[in-house]
Formats: sequence, C-alpha cells, structure tokens
Amino acid sequence: MNKIRHFVIYTSLLLLVACTNIASLCRHDFSNETGFTYRDSPSSPERLQQSISINYLPAAMQGKVISWQMLKDVSFKSKWNEEFQLDFMYPVFGENVKKLKGQKHRISGYMVPLNIKEGLYAVSRYTYAACYFCGKSGPESVVSLKFTKKPRRFKLDEYVTVSGTMDLNDKDVNDFIYIFRNAEEVR
Repeated sequence: MNKIRHFVIYTSLLLLVACTNIASLCRHDFSNETGFTYRDSPSSPERLQQSISINYLPAAMQGKVISWQMLKDVSFKSKWNEEFQLDFMYPVFGENVKKLKGQKHRISGYMVPLNIKEGLYAVSRYTYAACYFCGKSGPESVVSLKFTKKPRRFKLDEYVTVSGTMDLNDKDVNDFIYIFRNAEEVR
C-alpha cells in the first residue's frame, strides 16, 4: 500500500511540474512604466563599463560602446521561407541600427554557450534564465559571436565585454539578427 501511495504522490508531483509554466515565474521584464531598468542604474555593470575610459584598451579592441537599448531599433515582418516552407518573422532594422553595421563596437552582457567544443557563443542582455531562449525576451536582446580564434571556455551567465564588427542578419533564419564578426573578449 505504501508503494502505491508513493507512486501516486510522485506521479502527481511530476504532472504538476510538467504542466506548470515555470517560465512565467521568472522576472523577464525588468522595466517599469518609466522605462527604467535595473541595468540602467548608475552602479550596474553596463553603466560602469561605459563610464570607464577606454584608453587602456589596445587599438584593435577599441570601439564604440553600444547599449542594448540601441539594439531595440528593429521591427519584424512575416515572410515566406522557401527552404523551410514556413512563414518566418524577418527583421527590419531601423536607421540607427543600420548605422552600426560594418563598424567595430563593444557590448557587455551575459555569455550563453551554444557549442563549447566549437567555440560558439552568444552574448545576451539578460541571464540565461530570462534570455531570448526562454521566450520572454526578443531576438534583439542577443548577439551571435563569431570569434577570430577559438575563445577560452566561458561559463554560462559570465558577465563579459566583447568587441567585434557589427553585422546585421535579415536573411539567415539559422543565426541571430545581430552578429559580431571577428569578436574578441575585452579584458
């Protein structure tokens, strides 16, 4: 009888967890009505990074610091994709974002490993628990990193600053809409 009771209890718990939208318990929207986010506070890592002089960086790593707020200048339109025979949402970049293309920039965020063996990473505005993959953030909150050489092994959610040449992707549905080519970690 005890075994049956334990089985029923464990099965019920498993069903409860499986049927619960756990992602809804995460805090994905960090802003209030004023548009202020905790990352905009004067003591946040992004603000500190922006306030530090870049004179100590080698010339190859210097570049304009871009903020995640700047990358929000994008909208999306539905278009048919022949390869997948489906409608996909393709980005339509705003004028401010278009100006970033082809230039060297720096951005700070949380590292998201995609394939550690191949050195594939992305940098996200939010930690993994609240990032684009969780479904509550938009694709403008993550940047694909194409490193010049295989990078060191980053930890999930490690806060880093990276530099790279900005590329805008409005065609390849298998990659992110923002890409840093020739990416390097800024130490």
